Amino acid sequence: REFLQYSLCEENLSFYLDVSEFTTNYHKAEKMGTFNEVDSVRGTLAAAYGLYNAFLAPGSPCELNIDHTLRNSLASRMTKAIEDDESMFNGLQEVVHLFELAQTSVFKLMSSDSVPKFLRDPKYSVILQEHDVDIMGGPRSYSPTQAGPPSIPEHIMSRSARAWQSPPQALI
Repeated sequence: REFLQYSLCEENLSFYLDVSEFTTNYHKAEKMGTFNEVDSVRGTLAAAYGLYNAFLAPGSPCELNIDHTLRNSLASRMTKAIEDDESMFNGLQEVVHLFELAQTSVFKLMSSDSVPKFLRDPKYSVILQEHDVDIMGGPRSYSPTQAGPPSIPEHIMSRSARAWQSPPQALI
């Protein structure tokens, strides 16, 4: 986050994280059936308007740089009147979909712009080396005399990587 503040791109990460939280809450509420209650739909739409006003509305304090067509679709959807409860829920579904598209767009922007700049920034190279991050993108090479690559702390590893550390019980 510090690097993104310095490079004036922190709003991208903030938006990405806020939309992740918003869509997670939306999908949980959808599974639980809470959108049968109009107040729940209204509350979720209010949260969507908050995100829109913070990151996407013209002149917003943290205005994002996203595709013009997507921005217009979001603006159109956010300003469209909602006549009844069913159209309110349908509108919410459309808003969630558009936010997910915007989130994907911001993710691609960060991965192609912010991450490479971060990896090249000398200020963070020591930290990256401490965590054994290879700036070229792959794992660091290791000596053929070593038994294998340096071990990775289990709490950092993904679940699938941990599963491959030891053979399945059926093969033992």
